[in-house]
Amino acid sequence: MKSLASIVLVTFTLAQHALAVTSQQIHIDLAKTLSSGSEVVLTTDPSYATSFTQRWTVYSKAEPSYDIAVKPATATDVQKIIQYATMNNVSFLATGGGHGYSTSLSGVKGALNIDLSKFRKVTVDAAANTMTVGAATIFADMLDPLYAAGKQMPSGGSSTPSIIGVTLGGGIGPLTGAYGLLIDSLLSVEMVTGSGQILTVSATKNSDLFWGMRGAGVNFGIVTSATYRIYDTINNGMVYNADMSFNGEKNETIFKILRSYQGTQDNKLALSVSSSVKNKVPEISLSAIYFGTKEQGDAAIKAFLDQQPTFSNISVVPYNKLVYVANFGGDAFARIKGVRADLWGYQLNDVTVSTLSSTYTKFVNFVLDNPALENSASWLIEKFGLGVTATIPDDSTAYAWRKAVAYGFFAFYLPENVSEQMTTTADQFAEKIRSDLASGCGNPQRNVFPNYARGTETPEQVYGKSKLPKLRSLKKKHDPKGLFNKYNSFA
Repeated sequence: MKSLASIVLVTFTLAQHALAVTSQQIHIDLAKTLSSGSEVVLTTDPSYATSFTQRWTVYSKAEPSYDIAVKPATATDVQKIIQYATMNNVSFLATGGGHGYSTSLSGVKGALNIDLSKFRKVTVDAAANTMTVGAATIFADMLDPLYAAGKQMPSGGSSTPSIIGVTLGGGIGPLTGAYGLLIDSLLSVEMVTGSGQILTVSATKNSDLFWGMRGAGVNFGIVTSATYRIYDTINNGMVYNADMSFNGEKNETIFKILRSYQGTQDNKLALSVSSSVKNKVPEISLSAIYFGTKEQGDAAIKAFLDQQPTFSNISVVPYNKLVYVANFGGDAFARIKGVRADLWGYQLNDVTVSTLSSTYTKFVNFVLDNPALENSASWLIEKFGLGVTATIPDDSTAYAWRKAVAYGFFAFYLPENVSEQMTTTADQFAEKIRSDLASGCGNPQRNVFPNYARGTETPEQVYGKSKLPKLRSLKKKHDPKGLFNKYNSFA
């Protein structure tokens, strides 16, 4: 048995080691170690704010803090950074698009920011129907190259999140009905694992890890590039987009129409229903995208059009411009950095009209009772066809929620002058209404799509109880020291 003195000595030595490396020393060490194309700066340096990727949300409960930042230029640089951080007990986090909003990120303090900006590239091989992107490539980067080649691929609803970052949690968007989740188009990744290895991961190479990367990939390492299957454009790349608003009193009717699409939704149709209060007037809005002609689009959403919207804007736009005009042009807001976005995501296994209508009433009344949140609070429901997603075998990927019929979130974009008490009140309300909504719409376990996880859920709720044994076995193999436990971890 070890003596108390020896235990104290070992503990003291480990503590000294943990505190031994200052940010200044890390700067010196990495500058010497990494390739000439890399950059290392302290976050107090003015260049950090102008030359490094800044976060979309700076909401305090979901914001990491950094003392030093590095831009690796090669996968070998990333490998060396991970090895150095492991040896010197340096906490780190990788940044692609900077859109993560999970509260789990707030546990990252005084860390090393591995900014992957130098891995921002797109290569389209039209003949092979593949596209390869780098770690920091955002959806906006892929649109023009794909459109020019007569191709398209599933994407998210915003232009600025990183493609790979969205993919690793599953990936949903307007083309989910036609082609499935983003992970269903993923062919391979190049990555640096938590064990410090540079690996090619695909269905034929390291296939066990490929299973885990598709749905829980943030837990295993840093992906430096990914290759996807791409597809010929539908309707020569022209897409129908319709935005319309209705008086809030029609909410039950709108939800009944939304319900009518369950099990019958055209795979080329994507629907988003949002609720808000503007200038003390409750509204409910629809954004519809149809990959086809105007006539086909009008027919697909005729039931909504028949409700005589108070506002409507219908257009047919090129695929590479869709994200900028869809959802009432809301992508312009998503491109703004440094907002205080407080989001509570969920998924639904059934579109239950009575639950949706009661949720609408509760949400509207809460906003009306709290004027500080007016014009900055919204509730979103996204519904896509399940033609591809639900037909892929559940055990083929780590993603657990292929039978979900809708997704969404409650969002509060908090002005700087909103009090801490108001923020707490909003969070308490959102936590309960999210729980009640999920439970009333066929999801009593309150499971949630990984990319929309708040950060307060259990691993079972994010990754699925049946998936966890295999995921944890992979974790022991590829990230034995738990270096990648900082973002919605299942460890």
